[in-house]
Amino acid sequence: MLKWLQQYNTHNKEIKEIDTEFRKMHQEEQESAKKFYETHKEFYTKKTEDPTATHETSPFCLKPK
Repeated sequence: MLKWLQQYNTHNKEIKEIDTEFRKMHQEEQESAKKFYETHKEFYTKKTEDPTATHETSPFCLKPK
């Protein structure tokens, strides 16, 4: 019984370490993504032109005129 309990405790410690590492990595990724978004905010908020209008005026458009 004692051996089983030691293995159980060791396993729980390993799981907690892995979980802690994962949470830390996830938090760093979130901060990195937030920083990236803040530095490239104009890219995400920029208005784009209507792609259908560009497509329809293209000489390769198969739509009948």
